[in-house]
Amino acid sequence: MESIDIYTAEELSRGDVRAFNRVVDRYYKNIWLYFKKKTDRHEIADELTNDAFDRLWKYRDRIDTDLAAYLRQISYSIFLDWQRETEKERRQMAEYLSEYRQSEEQTGGQDALNAQLDMAYLVNKLAHVLPKKRCQVFLMSRMHGMSYDEIAKALSISKATVKDHLVKAKKKIAEM
Repeated sequence: MESIDIYTAEELSRGDVRAFNRVVDRYYKNIWLYFKKKTDRHEIADELTNDAFDRLWKYRDRIDTDLAAYLRQISYSIFLDWQRETEKERRQMAEYLSEYRQSEEQTGGQDALNAQLDMAYLVNKLAHVLPKKRCQVFLMSRMHGMSYDEIAKALSISKATVKDHLVKAKKKIAEM
């Protein structure tokens, strides 16, 4: 670790935004590559890298002099959180599909109608909480599984704008 990192770490721990920007400039690519290798998805790597730097800023007062090690620890923790959440979502989806198939056989389609009504309610609620474009971007990503590139092309906006909409939508939904 170079001495500039020790100085930068001290400045960052005191809340210096310029020091934070230097850290982002220096480590963003390495952290992004770590997440890209682990997830094999550009969009997820972008989100997790941003989460890592958000967490670094949030807990900057806990930084010791080894900034690189602290960032590795944060990145590893965020990856494990993402992995657990992804696995939890997969299990829930598998369970839901299994229950859906069973109930479909038993009820003759009533559950499918209820699921459609629930989805319509959710989409309607999102439309009231999120701005129109942000809601559209969120639904294209989360419900239709579209990538940042696909959404950007479909809506004639940049990938950065897509990413910004998704980050802000996630924050708003988390507040609900």
